[in-house]
Amino acid sequence: MTLISILIGLGLEFFFGTLDRIRDLRWFDGYCAWLDQRMAERAFWDGAGGVLVTLAIPLLVLGLVAAGLRDISVVLMFVLATLVFIYSLGPDLNALLNGYASALESGNEADVGAAEERLVLR
Repeated sequence: MTLISILIGLGLEFFFGTLDRIRDLRWFDGYCAWLDQRMAERAFWDGAGGVLVTLAIPLLVLGLVAAGLRDISVVLMFVLATLVFIYSLGPDLNALLNGYASALESGNEADVGAAEERLVLR
């Protein structure tokens, strides 16, 4: 099932183009800021413990949703796995790098800055 989920995700990405419009990761920035406000004074927050806490909560929620869907139907679990795979593929790095190279060749500082921002923010 995992291989089929991966092939469907890659096929959707290939035929529909980059699905960046559904990959909005701004929620994670807000979540990290919220956690940082509450955990900044803790000693473990600036190390591996902070990374583990940051990742544990969304992964726990995803695990609970997956377990619930698995109890309802295997098909729903398969759909969730495919959606998670598509969401985690990331941007089309080729297009981003080509845009950055074109901006460097043009010499326009505003275009270079915008291309760098797209590369860093992704």
